[in-house]
Amino acid sequence: RLALHRQPAAAAAVASRTLSVLIRAHNGFFSQTAHLERLRLPRTRSSLAQLPQYIPQPRDEHTGAVHLHKTGLGSSAALTASLVGALFLSLKRIAHCTAPAPPEMAAREAEAAASCLLDASDRAHIHNAAQIAHSLAQGKVGSGFDVSTAVFGSQRYIRFTSAWLKGALAPPVTSARVTEMCGSAQWNSSVQPLALPARLHLALADVHAGSNTPSMVGRVLRWKAEHPQQAEPVWEKLSSLCDGVHASLCSLREESTGRSDAYNRALDAFCQCSADTAPEDEACQQIMSRVFELRRLLCEWRRESKSMGEAAGEIGRASCRERAKVSVDA
Repeated sequence: RLALHRQPAAAAAVASRTLSVLIRAHNGFFSQTAHLERLRLPRTRSSLAQLPQYIPQPRDEHTGAVHLHKTGLGSSAALTASLVGALFLSLKRIAHCTAPAPPEMAAREAEAAASCLLDASDRAHIHNAAQIAHSLAQGKVGSGFDVSTAVFGSQRYIRFTSAWLKGALAPPVTSARVTEMCGSAQWNSSVQPLALPARLHLALADVHAGSNTPSMVGRVLRWKAEHPQQAEPVWEKLSSLCDGVHASLCSLREESTGRSDAYNRALDAFCQCSADTAPEDEACQQIMSRVFELRRLLCEWRRESKSMGEAAGEIGRASCRERAKVSVDA
């Protein structure tokens, strides 16, 4: 969460044109293990709920350095998108939108969004500027998925063509060029809203460490370039599996609203981890088969992704030597 405060109008002319920036990070972006250990609380979701929101990360008692253990949920992209949006609002480049929240938005999400609803063109403008800022900060044009998610929410994403942006970001990058890039027609990414079916949740594990995304991506791309015959089938398989997972989620979400009674009975049976316990009626059996298909797709995607990571990791280790769950509520 980021707030911008203007200085009082009575202040000096220079001060009145300055902005005070207050940055606070949601607890979910960082591991809270140290705080839980300090308070002697078990590592459970209920314990996390007891921590104050936006709690500062612990510091080394000798050096004062912050112990920063990220959870890998795209905090840098979220910060960039928040800062850009807050600046645009504060400087009156965009205005609050009075349109009501979409009916499918969960109540708590609608409440959080009610104070800052934006129309589509303003949101797209924030997205474009945030993508540019994030690319400049990282020194490269990434996939853009984290920034797009921070701006538009849960989605199925197909990235924009990056070649033009790489060329446009060649130094020197001027404000005039950034303005031109923000309004360019070459932002051709595809964003389709996506929501989980009822009673399905993402279970995330706190591994008390983040990862260096540019380094990881670099190893994978190097592996793909050096071993194309090995990499291309894996690449295509992962893409196909992602499409399958997306289709399965959309199908189950339709079932959860269109045939809710059968859907709930099917999920009750699924919680027993056996297709043999499925109710006998045809509707439940159809839904059960789709749930098991989603599980199969996710397990297969995980195996393929792990295999790719291990292959790319070998590339990374060789380079170093040369230089020296989806869960269901019962």
